[in-house]
Amino acid sequence: MTAAVRGNNVSGRPWKSVQEPKRSLVKNNASKVGFKARQELLKKQNIVKQLVKEKEREKLEEKERLKKELEERKKRKLENEQKAEVVQKISAAKLKRMKKKQLRQLQKKSA
Repeated sequence: MTAAVRGNNVSGRPWKSVQEPKRSLVKNNASKVGFKARQELLKKQNIVKQLVKEKEREKLEEKERLKKELEERKKRKLENEQKAEVVQKISAAKLKRMKKKQLRQLQKKSA
């Protein structure tokens, strides 16, 4: 069926098309879903959300575990380096004779 013939536009501009109602205002009863179907859909969505949260939690735990391992490794490495160091006692008189460059290479350790 064709649309009814319309007269001239009020504005006098014949190129202006006829406005149709907004799509958001037009209701479509066929798209409505029953209560049971909605409940099942919500259950499925909740299950998916729980799975996603579980995956994220596992990922965070793995990250924390790796971080702790890295810290322990660094700590062990530092301890091993300290054990392997050569320690010598230097007298105050010798320190006074040393040049600045040599003094910069020294490290103080507590006994």
